[in-house]
Amino acid sequence: MLLREAQEPELARLHTLIDTLLAQHRELEQAWSQVRWKLEGIWLGMKPELTLDEVERMVELYRAHIAIEEEQLLPLAARLLGDTQLDVVGRAMRLRRGIKEV
Repeated sequence: MLLREAQEPELARLHTLIDTLLAQHRELEQAWSQVRWKLEGIWLGMKPELTLDEVERMVELYRAHIAIEEEQLLPLAARLLGDTQLDVVGRAMRLRRGIKEV
């Protein structure tokens, strides 16, 4: 939807943002796969070695990702899409995450 509404120079910027965010998603998924089982182990009362470096890396990755979404992608989307389209995108994102209406 967003790509359909974008024209140059926003289109090029949007492609760059999407490429960056997708690369971050892959990096986050990889980091999460290494930390998740350790967190589950802690929850189950086991004592896996979860290092401060691993936790800090996850925090750093998420903060960087959210910053790009909030500071760059969302303002661009707000400029390109109307309120109705933004609502559709927001609903789809909430559904993917299992979040009920707000």
